[in-house]
Amino acid sequence: MLGREQNFAPNQARRRDWKRMFEQAFKNIDDVLWKEAGCTTELDYTEQTSWLLFLKYLDDLEQDKKAEAALEGKPYTYILDEPYRWESWAAPKDKDGKLDHNRAMTGTTSGTS
Repeated sequence: MLGREQNFAPNQARRRDWKRMFEQAFKNIDDVLWKEAGCTTELDYTEQTSWLLFLKYLDDLEQDKKAEAALEGKPYTYILDEPYRWESWAAPKDKDGKLDHNRAMTGTTSGTS
């Protein structure tokens, strides 16, 4: 019984960390949509947030399908062209594979920073 109690505390802390991370991510999205994207009503906000969440879900789904195809030795064809994928515009990488903050903030799609 003692072993289960010891494992419970770290799991609870991990859940709190995940909760904080998601809350902060949504707060960041909220700030951008309300302040920078010109969402003036709750309907605008809901529409934009739903679209962002859908695009992230689609990206995660495509990454899973790509990995599954690779395990089966099959090619995978993306639904969206490269410039429209989450990784290209929401989390662009530089030539070293690190997040390119400039491209992420400006929305530029070129390979130069």
